[in-house]
Amino acid sequence: MTAAEKKAREVRARTGGRRTQGHGEPTTAPKRERVEWIDEGSVRGTARSAAKRAAGGEGSPARVPGIPRSDRPLPGTVAREVERGVGARQSKSASERLQKAIDAFERERYGEASKLLTALSRQLPSMALVHELAGLSAYRQSKWRMVINELETVRVLDPSRTSVLPVLADAYRAVKRWAKVNDLWEELKGLSPHPAILAEGRIVTAGALSDQGKMAEAIEMFKSVLSVPKRVQEYHLREWYVAADLNDRVGNVADARRLFDRIVKYDREFADVVDRARQLGSPR
Repeated sequence: MTAAEKKAREVRARTGGRRTQGHGEPTTAPKRERVEWIDEGSVRGTARSAAKRAAGGEGSPARVPGIPRSDRPLPGTVAREVERGVGARQSKSASERLQKAIDAFERERYGEASKLLTALSRQLPSMALVHELAGLSAYRQSKWRMVINELETVRVLDPSRTSVLPVLADAYRAVKRWAKVNDLWEELKGLSPHPAILAEGRIVTAGALSDQGKMAEAIEMFKSVLSVPKRVQEYHLREWYVAADLNDRVGNVADARRLFDRIVKYDREFADVVDRARQLGSPR
């Protein structure tokens, strides 16, 4: 697995699939009389499958690189940070609680993880890892204001954790704080993060624009990333899918078909792309 593929997996594992109703994940296509309607449930199913494949496969724990694994002892740096925060006497119990929270998160028991992390955040208010896990658990439960509170805290405690910015932007998008979404996008661009993280930020920002009916601006977001690179990565497919979907929604059928066909060429199992291409008249 290349470094780019690992980073794409990290980004997808971090979010667990987009939770807002915009276009970071596949949507139902515009209804066309000449084609068979595809019900939303089946599209959501393919979206979930794509997300699971990107994050490590069916049945894999929802592990996020950069966050310790529950099946291993806490790394020394993390264990020492816990001890500094709570003192030697309480460090063992706090570390065990943190490992239980990580285990609950990996097993997608987000409510349980949130309860453990709420207690930990009181014990370790200055530990960015605890707030990041709390924010990601809240994100997967669509608790937007909690996401915002926790991930804004992460930004203050550890500005190097740039991978939380697209997740935070998506939470602001969910509560229609459009200016915040735009500010985070500008900040992310200035930081020059890994392309997979930048792609997530672009998808969120384009989704926010489309939510406001600014379709031309949303489509313009992808103008610089539509060329085919030497090595196509999963995040390229995601960007192309969103660009195709936006074009389809405004009636730019030729552009939408071209992009859907391109995705099919590289990964026929990516979300519902074969069905979307077929609806637009592609012989797939």
